[in-house]
Amino acid sequence: MKKISIRILIGIVILGLVIVQVVHQRTMESVPTILVPGSTATQNRFNGLLAKLNNTSDKHSVLKITVQKDGSLQTSGTIKASDKRPYIVIAFAENGGGTANINKQAKWLKSTMLTIHKKYRFTQYNALGHSNGGLIWVRYLEAKRTLTTPKIKTLLTIGTPYNATQNDVHHRTKLLTSLIKQRAKLPHQMQVFSIAGTVNYNNDDVVPVTSVVLGKYIFQSVVAKYTFMTVSSKTAAHSELVTNDDVIEVIKSKIFSQADYPVLPGCFIWGGT
Repeated sequence: MKKISIRILIGIVILGLVIVQVVHQRTMESVPTILVPGSTATQNRFNGLLAKLNNTSDKHSVLKITVQKDGSLQTSGTIKASDKRPYIVIAFAENGGGTANINKQAKWLKSTMLTIHKKYRFTQYNALGHSNGGLIWVRYLEAKRTLTTPKIKTLLTIGTPYNATQNDVHHRTKLLTSLIKQRAKLPHQMQVFSIAGTVNYNNDDVVPVTSVVLGKYIFQSVVAKYTFMTVSSKTAAHSELVTNDDVIEVIKSKIFSQADYPVLPGCFIWGGT
């Protein structure tokens, strides 16, 4: 009887150790933040942003990738094995704007995501896109996924022209119409934050606020949470948005405030809207 009791006790102890190990692994899982710049921008587009984010004692690795025209990857920087919150910038050598280029870049993003997932074995990530980089992310996220595809936690778009440079909310571009049509394919578990900049009442000197606002027809009622916000200041011009202090605070609070907390299957940190 005592032997049976001892075996049961040992079994309980072993089970407890396994559970602790699983929780520890999930808590310490690598969750990179992957950044995609807009049209004509290079892999250095986020240098100022990353310098500000890394201006702490807890600095994170930065890996920069430029996808060449033949699909090959040119990289600089490394990710430390111990770094659980690295930054990965994915840019494109052929970085022109327009719907055809955005569609092509989304396909390159897909192949690059497969490559880095295979190498770094992350299962979750956060995404950030500036300008057309946000459109590239949405086009990628609406593509077919597999069970092994890493799951996105948060998408944050900055100055993304969902309706190009149109001021008329009733005139939707073909790209916006297409993204709205495919919106049911978006990952339902993700939360989305869309930031518009204004240096006047209407735009950030490039993208109209109305164009950014129309992104709601892509995300709202489909994803776990969608939030739109406006940043108004002298440093809220389109090219300056990524280093705007208010935008950086949003990035820190909406992405990194959750960084050390695992998102378990079926659980969401933010409620849906």
